[in-house]
Amino acid sequence: MKPDELVKLLNKHVIEGNLELYKKLLNTTTEATNPVWRGILPIYIYLSKEEKEVFLKFFKIVEINILSHVLGILD
Repeated sequence: MKPDELVKLLNKHVIEGNLELYKKLLNTTTEATNPVWRGILPIYIYLSKEEKEVFLKFFKIVEINILSHVLGILD
C-alpha cells in the first residue's frame, strides 16, 4: 500500500469515522453510566449549534494528533 492510500484510509475510517460516531452519540445519548460521558453530556447539550461544531472540530484535532503520534512511534 502506498503512503497516500494509507493516509486516505486512516482519515476515512479512523478520523472521520470516529468523529461521526461521537457526533451521533453526543446528539442521541440522553443517559450515561460512564463518568466521563456523564460529565460531558450536560455540557454538550447546552452548547449552541455553532459551539457544538467548534467542539467537534477541536475533537478532530485531538484525533489527528493522537493518530500522528501513534504513526510516529511506529515509524
